[in-house]
Amino acid sequence: MKKILLALVAGASVLLLTRCHETDDQPIDNPPVVVDPVAGIAVSTRDNTARMLSVFNPDGSLRWEKKVGPNNGLIGQISYHRGILFHSYGLGIYAYDIKTGALLWKGFDSFMTASRPTVENAVLYSCTDTYELLEIDPTSGTRLKNPSVLVGDLVPYPPLIKDGIAYVVASTPLAYYSVKAIDIKTGVEKWAVAIGYNPPRGLRITGTTLSLINGGAQLKGININTGTLQWELNDHGYFEYITDGDVIYALWGDRGIAAIDVHTGAKRWQREIAWPANQLKNLYLYKEQVIFQLVKGGNSFLMTAINSTHGDSLWSKPQGYFFPDLSAPIISGDKLYQFRTDMFEPYETKIMIYDPATYNRLDSIDVEGESFEDLRIITESEH
Repeated sequence: MKKILLALVAGASVLLLTRCHETDDQPIDNPPVVVDPVAGIAVSTRDNTARMLSVFNPDGSLRWEKKVGPNNGLIGQISYHRGILFHSYGLGIYAYDIKTGALLWKGFDSFMTASRPTVENAVLYSCTDTYELLEIDPTSGTRLKNPSVLVGDLVPYPPLIKDGIAYVVASTPLAYYSVKAIDIKTGVEKWAVAIGYNPPRGLRITGTTLSLINGGAQLKGININTGTLQWELNDHGYFEYITDGDVIYALWGDRGIAAIDVHTGAKRWQREIAWPANQLKNLYLYKEQVIFQLVKGGNSFLMTAINSTHGDSLWSKPQGYFFPDLSAPIISGDKLYQFRTDMFEPYETKIMIYDPATYNRLDSIDVEGESFEDLRIITESEH
């Protein structure tokens, strides 16, 4: 058993990564980062009176900002397609000009739009509390199909669209969840997999495998053609994961991280963390580094990086004692973006910009609002 001991800059804190399990390591292709220049930064926030939508220029200057609704309803969610910013918080869908903030169209407020609008192949998809999968022209806001595809259950999360099939998380009125594959053209349900009374999360498709974490914190791989279970891991409580090619990197509980084959569920390596963390979160991959946060006692935290191919420890950095609320990291080119909300008054809210290789702070943008809802980085290639 090999142990790697890393002393932190802070002195007393020590991180211990233990090699628990290993199969033949396969090289992971990490292509060079292609910098797609940022064209805009959109964020949805709210305070105790209203909900705000803000768009910033690449240099951090404010392009436009407006109050877009009350502070109640579902969490505001943002999507983007060719100059149009879509925003939904459960009471319809709103489309804004990304340059000026002008309202281009609004609609679908006669029922609850229960999921983020998702654009795929120039079609805007959204699910509703009337068990429908809407297909909308993103430019005009008109329905492309009426009546819509009926899912048969409430769909509280964004649909995952691939090759004409919508993969959705469906819930009965008693909150029993399943994952369904529905042919968008015909409306026919191809298959359904029961999950249970806790919602699944993190649906991703790699090749013919749909991966997810179910309500019991188990990792699963499902064949998208047949709906059959290809593999399942229940050796740990998995709470967060990312994919890169055919590899899943998954955080389990407060103890460790594993690299897993997305098609078979076989582990390439697994590491246990001896630093007394209460939570592991905000996992991301940059070149050959897998980087994540370790939180202790709800306040102090550090960033740690390990090699993505072998799991060997690379570096760890203390990040302060009072742990802020940080959104999931978004990497665009050579920068990493996170929304930061302080845990104590005066509750400053900022978009933080870091070097993804070192997690060194590069810049920050002040944002109105006390609570974070959604963040979207818009690049030149999609602008």
